Amino acid sequence: MTNTFFAIQDLYKCVQLDKVVNSIAAENDGEIPDELLEEMVNTQTTSLDSLEELGGFYMYLQARVDTAKKERDRIYEIQKRDERLAERIKDALGAFLAVNGKVTAGTYTFSLRKSEAVSVDDMALLPKDFIKTKIEESADKTAIKQAIKSGQDVPGATIEARMNVQIK
Repeated sequence: MTNTFFAIQDLYKCVQLDKVVNSIAAENDGEIPDELLEEMVNTQTTSLDSLEELGGFYMYLQARVDTAKKERDRIYEIQKRDERLAERIKDALGAFLAVNGKVTAGTYTFSLRKSEAVSVDDMALLPKDFIKTKIEESADKTAIKQAIKSGQDVPGATIEARMNVQIK
């Protein structure tokens, strides 16, 4: 994975800028303070070459974000698989322990413990006193935008014009 990132750094011509950013981050608990970030951006916008390096660094960061998301998803799948396997092992041990009782093997002791759980077979049959209702409110931003654009007054909402930086 690390070699891939070095290749991407070379591709985007941002090796030096990445070193500077990592150095600043290391001195600031992994974060880049706003004033140092602003100074870095101001420095990188003084020439087209340094602006190109900043654009490359941005694309490099985007590639790292994409890779991190894929890795997070991969690790999450491993976690879910291992959770399922651990639960299946516990279930299989339950049958063994029902027959053999408490068993000690080396540093591990295996036993069954009695517990209780409520099972709801039909919510419709439950008395109202035993039903929780969750109400969640959120703004329907799509409907609000359509209403305002069609000339309708929507108290409490406005459409904000924004300028978003685009780097391709």
